[in-house]
This record gives sequence, structure tokens and C-alpha cells, in this order.
Amino acid sequence: MIRLILPVTICLAAPVNAETCENSPYEQSNCVRVLACIGDQGLHFDGEARG
Repeated sequence: MIRLILPVTICLAAPVNAETCENSPYEQSNCVRVLACIGDQGLHFDGEARG
């Protein structure tokens, strides 16, 4: 049950001192939020793609 709830909770929770991540196409300040599950062992990646 926790494996189903944890990824959703991580995705919806806002980090405490988070920078704003805005999608600005064709600009160097472009940023897109990334949430990925790696394999089937419960490993998750929560980050930003910049550039």
C-alpha cells in the first residue's frame, strides 16, 4: 500500500526551499519537473530538467 501512496505524495508535496521551475521554451532558463520510477524495486527520482 505504501508503494502506491508514496510516489503520489512525493509528487504533490512542495519542497520547503524550492526554486520556481518554469517551462520557458527556447530560453536558457527553461526548466521542467521530472518524476521517474526506476525498475520495480521502489527506486524513485524526483528532480528537474534544465536547459
